Amino acid sequence: MPIYDSKATGKKKLLRVLLVSLTALAVQSDGIAATAEVLPQISQQQSPAIPDQILMSNNEELAADPQAPVRFDLLDPAQYALQAKDYGGHPAYGAAILARVCADYFESKSHHDQDLADAAKLKKSGDRNFEDLVAATAFKIRTMEVQCSGVTAEDIRNSGDLMREAAAAGDVNAKGIVLFEDFRAVDAARAEAKLADKAFDVDPAVYKDWLNEAVHLTEQGNLRGAQLAALLTGLSAYGQKDMTTSAMWSMVAQQSKGEAFDSGKFSFETEPYNELSGAERAAATERAKTVFDSCCNQPSAQAQEKADRVIAAPEREEIGQLPAR
Repeated sequence: MPIYDSKATGKKKLLRVLLVSLTALAVQSDGIAATAEVLPQISQQQSPAIPDQILMSNNEELAADPQAPVRFDLLDPAQYALQAKDYGGHPAYGAAILARVCADYFESKSHHDQDLADAAKLKKSGDRNFEDLVAATAFKIRTMEVQCSGVTAEDIRNSGDLMREAAAAGDVNAKGIVLFEDFRAVDAARAEAKLADKAFDVDPAVYKDWLNEAVHLTEQGNLRGAQLAALLTGLSAYGQKDMTTSAMWSMVAQQSKGEAFDSGKFSFETEPYNELSGAERAAATERAKTVFDSCCNQPSAQAQEKADRVIAAPEREEIGQLPAR
């Protein structure tokens, strides 16, 4: 059975400078911080270096200028709207993710007018960055309208079956999503039974199988597997509680795939890990580094990256909300 790596193929058309600067601007003060939520979503994927020369969508070659604003009004949303195939991996995975992204978009449409209104209020300050914020927000909405124009309610209803189809075919990220959703369903039922003071019996072997599968997925580079492993080893309800091991998996899950291990991304001062001793914390950190270095600190060899031009605009994955890896 082939193993699919659900990663976008090609289309690394990236100039993050504007979006990053707007994000930084949005968190400079409490009065502006609320605008961060209307910024185009930044993908957590590793960014390629910005080249010395960039190609505009009209094929004009210009020197890269970090200070130059992106002309969102000149961009064609159709060039940035993702299709199912752009999400990579098994075709059913791409179709399922597209449907789910659009479901979230449809649900959030009622907030779009307010998002634009909030951004427009800031525009009155006269700061060009705020004008860019309004333009970027409007462009993302136009792009999502194009991207989701062909997605139906039936597509959204069928996304679960499509995800399972992709998982059965060997798509690693689809397997991680299905496993996590199965866990959440059972865990929610367990929590409801506990609140109602009712018995809820699950064969411990099921949790053991889930943990084994979560570890296996992590070994294949899927950090969602590490997240699930942290949950399964962090609560006594699952019969596998080991807080040092749970901390280790949680630390792995919070890393960025393809980048060097950074223990600073995880804090032992948050529950339930704040009671671990210094020796336990050191052990968890060392184990996490070993696991991450073996599975995830190099870009996947299975990813089929295609050469593509880099243009002075947000990459398509950012506008189309490519799922984080």
